[in-house]
Amino acid sequence: MLKLKQWVKPNTRNQTTVLLCLDAMRMKRGQPGKFEAEYLAKTKPESAALRKVAECKFWAGDHKGSIACLEKAKLKIRGTASEKLEETVDINRQFASIKMDFTDWKGAEVYLRQSVALLSKDPQNYKQLQTARGLLAHCLKQQNRVAEAEALLRESKRKQPNGKYRYDFIFTDEERTALEKERAGKSSAPR
Repeated sequence: MLKLKQWVKPNTRNQTTVLLCLDAMRMKRGQPGKFEAEYLAKTKPESAALRKVAECKFWAGDHKGSIACLEKAKLKIRGTASEKLEETVDINRQFASIKMDFTDWKGAEVYLRQSVALLSKDPQNYKQLQTARGLLAHCLKQQNRVAEAEALLRESKRKQPNGKYRYDFIFTDEERTALEKERAGKSSAPR
């Protein structure tokens, strides 16, 4: 790591990452951090800065510190609805990756299900939703819940339909059949 610090160009994102990782390794050993507080003070938005610090702590093997940073990041989420959604999904993904690192598949499933539920509310998040479904399916397979995982994989591999009813993919089968009945009733109604 120290050699890497010498080779990385100054004032770049890579240098910031290396310095944060070195700080995390120092703090894990009980030594004071030199760069983390300064980075958190000057970087906006705060939730994104905390996620970056959490990621570096995770790489350094300080899982408790990483979880603490992610908990703080959840409280600092600001911005428009779409920005809040993106931040929340990213935080959930980081929580899930920490849980998966310890092979805690049930713990990871909770965060991945939250992400799927949040992303399925807006059709514009289609690609992220499919990725989250794929991760959740992997998590379910690890728990030997193969049928449920295969159903999710089929959902995630299905292409986004085009045309008049292109947003129907976000609904479950029951909701979709209810919508079709409603549409059939509207089309057969006298004008």
